[in-house]
Amino acid sequence: MALELVQQARQIGLSFAFVATDGAYRHLPWLLGELDDAGETFLAEMHPDRAVYLDDPVHAAADESLTRVRASLRLRTTVAPTSLVAWMCAQPARQWARLSIGDGDTSRGRGDYLTRRVWIWDGKSPAARHWHLLVLREVYGKALKFCLSNAAATASLRDLAEMRGLAMASSRPARPPRGRAAWAWS
Repeated sequence: MALELVQQARQIGLSFAFVATDGAYRHLPWLLGELDDAGETFLAEMHPDRAVYLDDPVHAAADESLTRVRASLRLRTTVAPTSLVAWMCAQPARQWARLSIGDGDTSRGRGDYLTRRVWIWDGKSPAARHWHLLVLREVYGKALKFCLSNAAATASLRDLAEMRGLAMASSRPARPPRGRAAWAWS
């Protein structure tokens, strides 16, 4: 349904720059690949235990003693995956960049950002996908946010951080306008 909703929105002429999903879409691992194949740019929050590859996972030659059918079912990679948290923890402090994104809301857009291009592979597809990983460490909070995006390879850290800021701003409930309250006493 999620993919159909995006496709229907395009068909009726709604204009949007990218699709944003939160971590709840973890149960739809195929969704990001389908959005990518459909030419949609996305930014998706990820859970910290998500496995990524820092190098392209090249398939190793199958064991010659196995039959061809069994060997094709046992694709292996020469590169080991790592979790988002494990990769982040291994990064030196100088890799992080402090940015303030959006309207100055310190809990949403101001923080330390880290990015890298990573490969995502499901173990079955003939090739891995090469996407951006974005990590936000909030300045005044203890929250860590992890996102994947298929934005153009040339997208800068600021571009990705602004995408995240826009995605999170659109998910917040609208604030009522501030104004004076009039009291009538009788």
